[in-house]
Amino acid sequence: MIITSFNQLVTDLMNMDEVFKYQDLALILLGSLLEEYALLETTILNGKDDVSLSEVCVALYSKELRRKDKQISSSGDAEVLLVRGRSQKKVTNKRWRSKSRQRLSKDECAFCHEKGHWKRDCPRLKTKENNYKE
Repeated sequence: MIITSFNQLVTDLMNMDEVFKYQDLALILLGSLLEEYALLETTILNGKDDVSLSEVCVALYSKELRRKDKQISSSGDAEVLLVRGRSQKKVTNKRWRSKSRQRLSKDECAFCHEKGHWKRDCPRLKTKENNYKE
């Protein structure tokens, strides 16, 4: 974790009689973060005059926990698929496609798939609509 390695470095420097202010340590920690923490750094630095080391550590811990939860939940989704007996690959079978993807010939009805009329003139659709109205 980032904070543990940072704490180890600070401890080593303090053993060499280096003195730091906690606010300076907070700024050093924020400045040493990776690019994926840029939004967190901006959020912490903007809107506050002084930044404490403890609030930076708390923010980093919560960000790490959220990231780990996302990793666990995404791997959990794959496990659910395997438990249900399905693969993660996309099914390209025709029977899984919706009817709207089927190619219709120019004189084929989109509702009953008979040739000779279109959907707006379909007698089956009209009788179905009349049954709903009654």
